[in-house]
Amino acid sequence: MSTDANTNTVCNNGFQGKKRKRGSSRSILKEIRNNSKNKDVNNEEQENGIDLSLSLAPPRRGGEGGGDEWKITKELTRSDVVSRQNRLLIARDEGQRHIMNYLGNDEQHKVYDRGCPITVVDIDTQDELKLKFRYWKSTKSYAINGKWHKLVVTRRGLEKEVGSKLATVGLRWDDDNKKLIFSVLKD
Repeated sequence: MSTDANTNTVCNNGFQGKKRKRGSSRSILKEIRNNSKNKDVNNEEQENGIDLSLSLAPPRRGGEGGGDEWKITKELTRSDVVSRQNRLLIARDEGQRHIMNYLGNDEQHKVYDRGCPITVVDIDTQDELKLKFRYWKSTKSYAINGKWHKLVVTRRGLEKEVGSKLATVGLRWDDDNKKLIFSVLKD
């Protein structure tokens, strides 16, 4: 091996970087000491009852907020909850970015034709609902319909006003299970 400091190599210990000149073992020893100190701190914290392990929290439920897990949040309007409309309108940009981008080509064509059947999971009640996701040319937006009013609005009591406002809902696409996740965030 060459001792040129500007060439890259992989050392026996797996470290990839520039070759070290003679006498640079001090920097290696310093690195080892620092790593040992960090392990000692972790061991000490574990002995003192401090848990450093990480875990993923489940998405927030119902009225516990919104945050990033809800890609689409919508304060319901009168037209979203009246029975003769029977649909939840979703802004075109949000529908495209957070739902359409996850659908296959065949499903996307159905959305623009007569609607694509989707499963909507109400995580507050653990119900799986069979609804349709479609594009409405008249409003230039997306909509969830199919039995929207019967299966969601009436069952969850979303037509009731709280003060002068209706409920706020959250939606996000679960790409692993190919389902739309729904929750009432505020009612």
